[in-house]
Amino acid sequence: AAILNVSRSHFDCYSDLESLTQAFHEFASKVPAGGVLVVNNDCDAAMEAVRDVSARIVTFGDPVVADWSAQALSDQPDGIRFEIHRRDRLWKKIGLRLHGHHNVQNALAAAALCAEIGVDAADIVAGLGSFGGVKRRFEVVGEWNEVTLIDDYAHHPTAVRATLQTAREVYGTRRIWCAFQPHQISRTSALMDEFATSFDAADEVLILPVFAARERVTTEPAEVSLELSRRIAARGRSSRFVESLDQINLTVDDATRPGDVFIAMGAGDIDRIHHEFTRRIL
Repeated sequence: AAILNVSRSHFDCYSDLESLTQAFHEFASKVPAGGVLVVNNDCDAAMEAVRDVSARIVTFGDPVVADWSAQALSDQPDGIRFEIHRRDRLWKKIGLRLHGHHNVQNALAAAALCAEIGVDAADIVAGLGSFGGVKRRFEVVGEWNEVTLIDDYAHHPTAVRATLQTAREVYGTRRIWCAFQPHQISRTSALMDEFATSFDAADEVLILPVFAARERVTTEPAEVSLELSRRIAARGRSSRFVESLDQINLTVDDATRPGDVFIAMGAGDIDRIHHEFTRRIL
């Protein structure tokens, strides 16, 4: 197994980081003594989760102390290139068809786990090189009036920040719009400060009412989103609250211009807005 990171989330199940870390510890303990557990040594909570487990621990992350690390990263138009080092030696050079340094860490963890259980290195390199990503993870779904449309599942501040930073790396100075549908009142409220800082790489931010999964609510979806929009704006970003998915579509029609990048982001039903544009494209 591999543990990429442990961070506060799913507050309807885990009230704090300690209880979440304990859940990951229970998961890690299921890997038998003869097994391998790959863990991110840059994440303190992840390292705590694997304390005193019986499996062999292999670390990835920090080049100074980790067993596996990614080095010499180079962004390319078609993805990212980097070297994988095993302890103090170059193991393989990788060409990834994905953008974003977070994807480098994902690929590094996958490579380390496969190598540690005996998968041939050439197969690992070929597998990573041919991987084109998954649905709703920085998925370019098309263009509308020369606006690039991207769909993404991010609904945690860490993922929001990583996705928008990746968009900035890929699209440079092009204007980036982000329509965000927060997911769960409990998550959005508990991580309000983190969410407010996670949109800094966007030029225009549109905040929809919270998608209240597994929660009973009244006016909270709009109230919490209004507060998030205010906090983003207080940081000097252009941010506004938008009441519905239909209004998002109208905004794309009326306010974007050729060359803009529009990212619909969230784990609710926000991906529906792209269907309207893709129907028009077809």
